[in-house]
Amino acid sequence: MILSLLVAILLVFVIIIAIVASYLLYMSSRHGELQKLGFVGPKPRLFTGTQLGNVFENQCEIYQAYKPHKVCAVYTLRFPGIMITSLDVAKDVLGKYFNYFSDHRHLPDTGCCLDESLLVLKGERWKHVRKTVSPFFSTTKLRYMCGLLEKKSQSLMEVLMEKQESGEAVETKTLMSAFTMDAIASTAFGADINSTRDPENEFVKNAKKLTDQFFRFFSLVFLFPFLGHLQKAVKFSFVNKDLINFFVNFVGRALELRQSEVQERKRQDFIQVILDAEKENTVKDNEEKQKSGLSVAEVQGAALIFLLGGYETVSTTLSFTLFQIAMNPEVLKKVQKELDQKLNGNFPNYTNIQSLTYLDMCISETLRMYPPGYLLERQCLETVDIQGITFPKGYAVIVPVWAMHHDPDIWPMPEKFDPERFTPENKASLHPCAYLPFGMGPRNCIGMRLAQLEIKIALAAILQRLTPVSCDKSVYPIEVHKYKMFAEQGLWLKFEKRT
Repeated sequence: MILSLLVAILLVFVIIIAIVASYLLYMSSRHGELQKLGFVGPKPRLFTGTQLGNVFENQCEIYQAYKPHKVCAVYTLRFPGIMITSLDVAKDVLGKYFNYFSDHRHLPDTGCCLDESLLVLKGERWKHVRKTVSPFFSTTKLRYMCGLLEKKSQSLMEVLMEKQESGEAVETKTLMSAFTMDAIASTAFGADINSTRDPENEFVKNAKKLTDQFFRFFSLVFLFPFLGHLQKAVKFSFVNKDLINFFVNFVGRALELRQSEVQERKRQDFIQVILDAEKENTVKDNEEKQKSGLSVAEVQGAALIFLLGGYETVSTTLSFTLFQIAMNPEVLKKVQKELDQKLNGNFPNYTNIQSLTYLDMCISETLRMYPPGYLLERQCLETVDIQGITFPKGYAVIVPVWAMHHDPDIWPMPEKFDPERFTPENKASLHPCAYLPFGMGPRNCIGMRLAQLEIKIALAAILQRLTPVSCDKSVYPIEVHKYKMFAEQGLWLKFEKRT
C-alpha cells in the first residue's frame, strides 16, 4: 500500500516536471530565430527571453548596447522582435515605408468588440474605421468638446478647493483618474457623471474593472500564448462578459437616445460623429452605394478603445506633470506668471490656452520623461530592405520610445525635468524620432489633440487658482514601477490658495 502510494506520488511529480519542462521549452522555442537571420542581440534567457527585471531599464540597456548596429534582436518571453536603435531607421519604418509596417503587432483575440477596434484592426478595415472616426477630432469638434472639458475642470476645482481649505493631502493620480473618467464619459459616451464626488457610480466602477481586466488578459496571454487560441476555439472569453455587455448596452442606449433628439439639441461628441457617418453614403462602381458608417461591432470597439486608450494615458500625464511642476518651484513660478498674463483671470478655454507656450513645454517634458506608450510595435507585412537592413516578413518591429527619450546623446541629463528642452528653437532642431509620445506617421495616436487639450485645460484651471506644494507623503524623484507607468509611492501633494 505504502509502495503504491510512493509510486503514485513519484508519477505525479514526474508528470509535473514534464509539463513544466515542456512549457519552458515551448516558451523558448523561438529564441535565437533572428540570430540565424543575421541579427545581433543579447542572448535570450530560458523563458524570459531578453526581458529581465525593470522593463524601462532593460530597454535602455539593450538600446545603448546595440546603437552602433541600428537594429538588434530581442525576445519578449517567447516572441521575437527587431528593436530599432537608430532614429533614422525608425523614421523610415514609421513614415517612408509605412505600407510595409502599417499593422500593429498581432494581438490575441479578446473574444469581444475590442477585436474590432483601431488597436487591433489591420489593413483596409483599419483605414475605414480610422477615416470614419477622425472627424471626432476635428478642430470644430474639439472646440465644442472644450466646453465639456471646461465643465469637468470646474467640478475638479470645486473638489480641490475643498481639499485646500481642509489642508488635506491629495494623491493626484487618483483624483486625476476621476477627472479623466468624467471627461471620457462626457466627450465619448455623452454621459454626464461626476466620479470625483461619486466614485461608486456604476459607469466608473465598471470602467475601472474593465481596464484592469484587459491588462491582466494581455499579461496572461503573453505568459501562456496557447490560451489565446484556446479561447477562440471554444468561443470563450477571459474578459468578463457582463462588463463588456454593460458598455455595449450603454453605447446602444446612447445611440438610440441621440437618434430621437431634436437636431438643434444634439451634442457634437463621438456618438454623434458615428450617427452622422451612418447617414452618409458614397457612390461606388456604377452607382452602387456603399455605406461609409461603421458596423455595430466597430462602433462598440471604437467607443471601448477611447475608454481604454484615454483613461490611463491622460490621467498619468496629467498627474505626473502637476507633480513635476510642484517639485520644481522655479518652473511653477513661470507657469503661474504665464497664466496670469495670458488668461487675465478668465477660466481656460479653447482660445486662450493656445497662447500658453510654457505650460505646453512642461507637458512635453513630462511626456518625454514618462511616455505612456513606452514602446511602439509594428508588424512587418512584406520583406523589405531599409538602409542596408533586411526586415523579414512576419516579425514584430519595436521602436524603444522610453530609451530614445532617455538617451543622453539626445537629451543631456535625461532624468532632469527641464521644460526648456521644448522651446520653439530647440524643438525645431530635434530629430523627428527623438520625441514620440504619440507615435508617428499614419498610425499615430488618433486622440492626441483631444488628450493635449484635456491635460492643458485641467492644469491651467488648477494652477491659475492654486499652488501645489510638497507634503510629508511626497516622494521625489518619482519612483516608477518596474512594469507599469505609475508612481510606486504615489504622487501626493497639498494645495495652497493663491493670493
